[in-house]
Amino acid sequence: MKTKNNSQFGVISTEEAILRTMETPEGRENAFLCYYEWDISNAFHRFLLSEEWNAVQQLLSKYPLPSKDALDLGAGNGIGSYALFQSGYRVISLEPDPSELVGYGAIKKFNKNTAVKITCVSGIGEYLPFLDHTYGLVFCRQVLHHALNLKSMTAEIKRVLIPGGIFIATREHVIDDLASKEIFLNNHPLHKYTHAENTYSLDEYKKALQESGFVLKEILLSWDSVINHFPTTNDMFREDYRKVLKTKLGWIGLLFGNNSKLEDIYRRKKSAGDHRPGRMISFVAKAA
Repeated sequence: MKTKNNSQFGVISTEEAILRTMETPEGRENAFLCYYEWDISNAFHRFLLSEEWNAVQQLLSKYPLPSKDALDLGAGNGIGSYALFQSGYRVISLEPDPSELVGYGAIKKFNKNTAVKITCVSGIGEYLPFLDHTYGLVFCRQVLHHALNLKSMTAEIKRVLIPGGIFIATREHVIDDLASKEIFLNNHPLHKYTHAENTYSLDEYKKALQESGFVLKEILLSWDSVINHFPTTNDMFREDYRKVLKTKLGWIGLLFGNNSKLEDIYRRKKSAGDHRPGRMISFVAKAA
């Protein structure tokens, strides 16, 4: 999921790559929006209070879990692990990168100074060091698209879930074809440093999940939820939606600006027409 430091071949660690991008104001802003900051306590609390996490909780509330044991797979610096812990889950955080900026070093550092105790395990998604049927929930944020072998990762996730358990994968990059994949990788701000980015088509994600024994419950496309379109907030999205209504219908359109059903239709239409290379999508799947 993260690439090892190997500067002989032009590949550096994710932490080093982010620090390079942070040399510019735009890079510093992007790092902040990605919750990369040395004050991990601030990052944890920002994510816990975010629209994104609120939307994830709303998704999870729809699916009863067989246990409150949760695996945060590819946890990065632990923002999801912390949010899960604060939401009442017993959390194991799995991440290969030891960095205190982008990896499990941040969680370990936080654990030392607080009453929060999140167990950190070093590992990758293709080879999970856990027994069968251990977790009621596996949560991944921006992880599946890093898989070197997508089917191996989804099969491992299915193996460690209790039957009836839920797998939720959020903010996964998706492409339409190889040409759009090349565009995405060429324009990704970190890939030129780490060579660690990747992406799959929607059909590839669906096939891997279904062949691993999952029942797909929901697929959220790029504009269906703030989970995917952050840092565009819901307020920003609705401002755009109301402008479209006003343009098409004049002042009468403003009367429908707060109609949630029409907004959902607009979201689905906008998602269906979105072919940006690397746009974000999310999945909810149930272990059969």
